[in-house]
Amino acid sequence: MERKPIAKNDLIAIANKIMKECDDYVEGIEVIDVRNSNEAFVFSGEYYLNDDGTPSAKTLAVFNVFKFLNHHLSQLYILEEHD
Repeated sequence: MERKPIAKNDLIAIANKIMKECDDYVEGIEVIDVRNSNEAFVFSGEYYLNDDGTPSAKTLAVFNVFKFLNHHLSQLYILEEHD
């Protein structure tokens, strides 16, 4: 299957909509940026670290949700290139 080009803002909107299908989704998780890395996407947003900078329980949920999004969306889309 050929991946379709997509604008960054459109991909972020799709990601924020479908992330709720992930079993690890926790209210408040949100994608705020995405970039191409080889054949995959790297999603970013708040990682909910503890005050001392260590991962919190919610950090693992964010990681798992972003992994879920990468797995599903990287197969369908590629970010449009802009100069």
